[in-house]
Amino acid sequence: MSFQIHCLFAQISARIVSEQQVITAGEDFRLGVMLTIEEEWYTYWINPGDAGMAPDIKIDLPVGFELIDIQYPAPEKFESDEVVSFGYKDSIMFVLRIKNKITTAGTYPITIDCSWLVCKEVCLPGNASLTFNIVIGPKDSLNNIQVNKLLFEYYSSRVPLITDEIELSHTGTGKPFILNIKFNKIFGSELKLAEVYPFENGIFRNIPSPKISSGSEGYSVHFTLEEGIDLPSLPLKFLFVFYDSKNKLTSFESTLNIKK
Repeated sequence: MSFQIHCLFAQISARIVSEQQVITAGEDFRLGVMLTIEEEWYTYWINPGDAGMAPDIKIDLPVGFELIDIQYPAPEKFESDEVVSFGYKDSIMFVLRIKNKITTAGTYPITIDCSWLVCKEVCLPGNASLTFNIVIGPKDSLNNIQVNKLLFEYYSSRVPLITDEIELSHTGTGKPFILNIKFNKIFGSELKLAEVYPFENGIFRNIPSPKISSGSEGYSVHFTLEEGIDLPSLPLKFLFVFYDSKNKLTSFESTLNIKK
């Protein structure tokens, strides 16, 4: 396996990480795009917030491979000069799940092009063109070990889980807009809702921050719509970040069907 790094700006370095040294023929696998971010700088999530740009990742795969999805870990909130942004600092890895139909051992080159915006007091665009050789081997290969198991476990644990154990409803269609969150059976009393992030940008105001209120069956989150914005009729997706009594992060995503 090999990789090459081409990074336009020094504030972020990028590389491809493979979970396994050798990929088993015919079995799906995961790659990671790892961004290492200079201290005090940050980059953005899918919804960048009031300013910024979502990361853009494009992968060129040989015949026999297919991208299943790209998984984005839960972001942090950054506030500066009445601007709220959602993103990442220090380091972040986006996990790419890849379907593998290759049954013949060999080396298969791929290319991943990614671009981002990185900010501190100013914002700078950056990009990287990364190449990587996927090594396919037999099922009983001694090299089929998960060389980056802990790295993938850590970042995968921060990817929001898709669950039907959260029931979403809403009160109002404008000002106010109240998102009601009801738990079914997976939540214990030790989990506390800390942040709610809408996946769609430009619908809700980020200042003031949504007000989170707890109740006997769950939570209510009071949002304010942006000026001149009508609530869309399409479903809205939200990310919920919880912490337990040991400050361990757990996140979920769920979809709200809008009723007008």
